[in-house]
Amino acid sequence: MNSKYRSALFGMMSKYTDERGIALIATLAIVAIIALASGIAVITTNMDIKISSNYKSSVQALYAAQAGIEEARNRLRGSSLASNYAGDPSASPNENWSAYILTLNAWQTSDDPNYSNSYTNYIPQYSPFNHTNTTIVVNSLQTASSYWVKIRHKREFDAEQAGHTITSRHYNDNDGSTATHTAGVRGNIIYYGYEDPLAPTIAVQFTSSTPPPKYKPVEIITAYGISGGSLKIIEIEVVHHPGPPILAPLYSKYSVEINGSSATVSGNDTCSTNPPIPPAYVLNPPDGRHKRHSQLNWFSIIATNWTNRCGYYGIY
Repeated sequence: MNSKYRSALFGMMSKYTDERGIALIATLAIVAIIALASGIAVITTNMDIKISSNYKSSVQALYAAQAGIEEARNRLRGSSLASNYAGDPSASPNENWSAYILTLNAWQTSDDPNYSNSYTNYIPQYSPFNHTNTTIVVNSLQTASSYWVKIRHKREFDAEQAGHTITSRHYNDNDGSTATHTAGVRGNIIYYGYEDPLAPTIAVQFTSSTPPPKYKPVEIITAYGISGGSLKIIEIEVVHHPGPPILAPLYSKYSVEINGSSATVSGNDTCSTNPPIPPAYVLNPPDGRHKRHSQLNWFSIIATNWTNRCGYYGIY
């Protein structure tokens, strides 16, 4: 084989070898890119699954907390003699009262960041009936959702923490003191009722050294919803509706009809600020027939017989 032929053959083989090397490098690069893309896809998928799972747990925890709020609201209604009642069982509101509703036996006092031995910390049972139980037991009316709830009376320190000041009032401070309070000295219970002398028909939050027994405390409900690794907290204030602002035994803006053989509108004072006053108006229609009086007539009759009751005129 002459040198010219060998040189040409060697050149062809060298070119072929170079092309195979380039192809191998290209193939390895493509495989690496595919592997990297696959790895990224797997990581992204796993992250999406985790995000979806975390979001689901977060939503479930929020719903659980809302369920806890609703159970507490329902169990604050009605009589303290009811088996499922979860409110303050004291005859007069106890400023250190608190109660828990639990759906989990695993709950511990350390789970409550604001737990204090100065409170009653009741865990009211409905079966068997025990409103002052302090043993940790499941006392929720349902166990489908995981939550625990704390209920307590609102006090002056709570309002101050929310921004109450003398110039920016969150409640009517009628207890004779405007001092600020601390976590250790939380102040008086805040009630809800018609105790604003400038607006006697508008219900407000207020304190009093002698709160009227007809009004109840404002309650603070804190619910902790749990699902997976998620925890959601909801805190609200609830009030017991004080009823309509009736400032007199008979309250009417329009004509009034009284039926029957007799009727008495009592004007006896019960506020201990004025001496007893006789009935404001007594009606004895003849033959059992009913009488109809216009609003104006009622005003004139009542005003003649009844000056005021606890500072308010007999009919409005």
